Amino acid sequence: MKMTSPLKLSLLALLVAGAAHAATVDLRIMETTDVHGNMMDYDYYKDKATAQYGLVRAATLIDAARAEATNSVLVDNGDIIQGSPMADYAAANLKQGDVHPVYQAMNTLDYAVGSLGNHEFNYGLDYLKMAISGAKFPYINANVYDAKTNKPYFKQYLIVETPVKDTEGKEHKLRIGYIGFVPPQVVLWDKDKLSGNLGVIDLVLEGETHNWKVVSSRAEARPIFDKKNDKSLVDAKASLVKTLEQAHNDTREFVNKPIGTIAEDTNTYLSLVQDSSAIQIIRAAQKAYVEHFIQGDPDLADIPVLSAAAPFKAGGRKNDPAAFVDMRKGPLSFRNAADLYQYSNTLAAVKVKGSDLKEWLECSAGMYNQIDVKSDKPQSLLNWNGFRAYNFDMFDDLSYQIDVTQPARYDVDCNVINPQAQRIKSLTYKGKPVVADAPFLVAVNNYRAFTGKFAGTGEKNIVISSPDEVRTIVANYISEQTKQHGAYKPEVKNNWRIAQITADKPLDIRIETSPSQNAADYIKQAAQHPMTLVGKDDIGFAVYKIDLQK
Repeated sequence: MKMTSPLKLSLLALLVAGAAHAATVDLRIMETTDVHGNMMDYDYYKDKATAQYGLVRAATLIDAARAEATNSVLVDNGDIIQGSPMADYAAANLKQGDVHPVYQAMNTLDYAVGSLGNHEFNYGLDYLKMAISGAKFPYINANVYDAKTNKPYFKQYLIVETPVKDTEGKEHKLRIGYIGFVPPQVVLWDKDKLSGNLGVIDLVLEGETHNWKVVSSRAEARPIFDKKNDKSLVDAKASLVKTLEQAHNDTREFVNKPIGTIAEDTNTYLSLVQDSSAIQIIRAAQKAYVEHFIQGDPDLADIPVLSAAAPFKAGGRKNDPAAFVDMRKGPLSFRNAADLYQYSNTLAAVKVKGSDLKEWLECSAGMYNQIDVKSDKPQSLLNWNGFRAYNFDMFDDLSYQIDVTQPARYDVDCNVINPQAQRIKSLTYKGKPVVADAPFLVAVNNYRAFTGKFAGTGEKNIVISSPDEVRTIVANYISEQTKQHGAYKPEVKNNWRIAQITADKPLDIRIETSPSQNAADYIKQAAQHPMTLVGKDDIGFAVYKIDLQK
């Protein structure tokens, strides 16, 4: 498979033609996107209902929006078959001829067309073709080609003759053209697998045969939940809940299968400001896998193995105060492993130099805003707007400090923006300074390995590309540790920290985290830096003042 030119994800170019005389037509385009397998209004990680997401609730909005309009079409923008426990259940159990739970639901909502997102490719092309074969609506993609034949892998576009009524009630037929693109980076992110809540757009059209024009337009996003006021805005569509009943029950059974026992509580409440046992579980599992993989390999066996992982669930994009891992000690299930590692990434390993590690960490340190030591005004430490927590990689067995009084050396895409800046201080490996040309292997997910964004990553540096998903590796590691020790006790190494700040006056530095009592208790018990609760922000995050001067 190969891609054409670098086009971002997009769906729906509208081409209209075909009326008998001048007329005015109101056309509503409804679209869903990035549903990520969340069909039910149910949090499988917590095993309880939620009002915050689910196509069963978006379906109520769809029905209402459709009823408001004389003419409408419904489309999906992709990223639909991956990203939830139900999607994981389907990936593990779907057989040829089965209808994927996603399409059990979508087939009841009269979609006109669907486009592919990058996450449609996470499970490979064979699975993708099997999954979408259950859709009762067509799929399109314009820029994925078969590498062998150089022919389009999917139908590139679709023109549908669509009956409509004009403002006077007269019937016409519009020819609506649909086209979709997938990000070309998908051939890197999922290379190893590719080798084989409601948007409303209202348009007013005027014209006649073959000469239609869009004379006005309006767009809006209709939510199913008001996070600011913690209020549900729509109920679930009962008939769709009934359609998904069996898949829902099977998913609950799937995610609740036991995998082992953990000896203590673990969470990600402070994972953006100090080392976390939740992230250490991932790093330890990845490292053990790669070390086993390279045994006896004359080229790799003697190279030190490091492991890098980021907190995938630590407040989202500063938009979800409930999006934190909180695993209580005791029996664990696959639900917990999937909560800890939400994505269907596979494991890879890259061969890097010591100098690459330094630059990799410099890019990760973009998680922080620069702190002004001369200011006594409140300063936000976490760079929510310019960075993503899933890029905040922390390394096993490397010790270092992060100087947040320095400006960031890199932007979120690892482009140098401050060449003289050096946030990473005292970088050592097992107590000794990291030598610039010393070789290391880094166990990391395939997304990080193949994109080439961080120093030392990219296809030319990859030495291992495993077919196994990281969360399955994590689940297996917990099982193995439980068998060996009776219960797994993850180690918090505290090998990295934010460097102490020297200032002439007390600083008011603030961070955001979960507002839960569990978070407050953990902060009181385990925070490396003195922290004082200030209050809540308008989204609902707890705001703490963190003392980095002591």
